[in-house]
Amino acid sequence: MTRRHGLTMIELILVVSIMAVLMGLLMGAVQKVRMSSSKLTLINKTRQITLSVHNIISTDNRLPAQCEWDRSINLPLRVLAMLGVDHTQLHDLSIIPEFTNGSDPSYQFYPTRLPDNRSPGNASFGFNYLVFGGLTSTGGISDGMSNTMMLSERYARCGNFANVNWTLMLSIGLDKNRQMYPQTLYTNRTMTFSDNHYDDLLPVYNPARRVSLGSIPGLTFQATPKPDACDPRVLQASNPNGLVVALMDGSVRTISPGIDPAVYWSSITPDKGEVVNLD
Repeated sequence: MTRRHGLTMIELILVVSIMAVLMGLLMGAVQKVRMSSSKLTLINKTRQITLSVHNIISTDNRLPAQCEWDRSINLPLRVLAMLGVDHTQLHDLSIIPEFTNGSDPSYQFYPTRLPDNRSPGNASFGFNYLVFGGLTSTGGISDGMSNTMMLSERYARCGNFANVNWTLMLSIGLDKNRQMYPQTLYTNRTMTFSDNHYDDLLPVYNPARRVSLGSIPGLTFQATPKPDACDPRVLQASNPNGLVVALMDGSVRTISPGIDPAVYWSSITPDKGEVVNLD
């Protein structure tokens, strides 16, 4: 009588286990490739925005302001013009690729529009308000162009309010007495960071140590927080390896989540005289 040959239960379990391990390794490798590709795209967008700001500086012979009161135009709109985007044709004034980070999870987490049906014009970047909110020339950046942040990634929407908006003029957030609405009453914010109009965390200079530290000790930025649990007062990194930022000299780099808070906050101030080493 001929006996049939087949897999025993132990052999079948072994084969399935090997396949599961191989699939896990493959999925991990694919995920790493996707993350690497997304980060490269983010770095390229950051570099293009930074180049546009330098072109504006060359054209105007001065630093562009976050908001030009006399011309009712803000810095993000000028960057769009430099990138060849005609924002006047964007009737929806919503999400545009130039200011979008594909790895920003808040676009998928939150609905496209706010509850009152306003177009948010969300952006995944923020400009350093300590530079563009008051300085008029690069000469005011006495800490050095290579030691001062210009631009950073951040979540387009954060927490229960705080929508980072590239279409927003600073004046929209003012009441009849030209005072800024509290953040708790106003869900949109400008495309900035370290902005005291929105109760952001700010660098506070420590003369004894000759460094700046955050207004809340120990906090710097958040690495890949869930959109509904992120803190709108600080920046958010879309990659666990760190925060993609551009410096005023045009260079783009990734800041580690383990960065010394003194180094991080000192790199945001343009004129306090701190010695910064981001490498």
